[in-house]
Amino acid sequence: MACVRLRELIHASVLVAALTFLAIRGNPEAFAEIVDRVSPFDGSRRVTRWMRALIAGAAPPVRIQDPFGLRTLPQTLGPAIDALTVLDDAVGKLANAPSENPVLWGHPDGETGEIAHHGGFHAAYLTTALDTAVITAAQSAKLILARLTALGDAEFTALPAFLSDGMTGASGTMILEYVGASALGSLRAAATPAGLQTVVLSQGVEEDASFASLAAEQALDAVPNLRALLGCELVAAVRALRLAGIMPPGRTLRRALDLCADLPDEVTDRDLSADIKIAEKLLPELADLLD
Repeated sequence: MACVRLRELIHASVLVAALTFLAIRGNPEAFAEIVDRVSPFDGSRRVTRWMRALIAGAAPPVRIQDPFGLRTLPQTLGPAIDALTVLDDAVGKLANAPSENPVLWGHPDGETGEIAHHGGFHAAYLTTALDTAVITAAQSAKLILARLTALGDAEFTALPAFLSDGMTGASGTMILEYVGASALGSLRAAATPAGLQTVVLSQGVEEDASFASLAAEQALDAVPNLRALLGCELVAAVRALRLAGIMPPGRTLRRALDLCADLPDEVTDRDLSADIKIAEKLLPELADLLD
């Protein structure tokens, strides 16, 4: 469950980041084909290919180098994509492995077999894969908050600060940064490696445990926090695109913006809790838009 949900959110991250890219007139060089050729990692290459397709035809960039929230998107999301591939493989293998102790193996003759007392039940592979998946998700989430900050900065959007209505003292989307920072703190806590835990039981005979169940719980805990962060970015990105009158050049991002039709147009200061909830519910559909 954690693997599927985290992968869905990581994929949604690409779509949401692409909307942010349009809103701040990003530089597509970070996703150029040459970046594919010099990257040795599959996850990073996948992100550059996705972004290249999503932002094709976008308006010319307004800066040579974007902030890291966009410029290093392949290098920060890529590890999460690769880690989730490893986790999916580990879950599938362990679910189908005869890991009980002792292991019993019947020979084809139906008459004989083998028995061995072993440690195949120890789920260190799973714990390591879970820990790595959550850590890489948390690493990528740091830059979601960075993109939120950029969307609220008039230097990047040429719009009123915090995407407000322009009234003196208006806070606009500023509260989204606080909500996002809180979610990031909880996500980081969930990324504390469960595999570093230790325990000694049974008079010292069982002097280790994988803590895979704890790692799974932490991975599930990471999901709503990553979802909240992405919901905040989506609310801000859609508002920025609407205020700037920017229409996505490609069909996929236009479809993404159409899916966001239920997000309110109102930009006066108000409680944004409902907006965040609407945005969170849209993330699975946005994830499905990736080829």
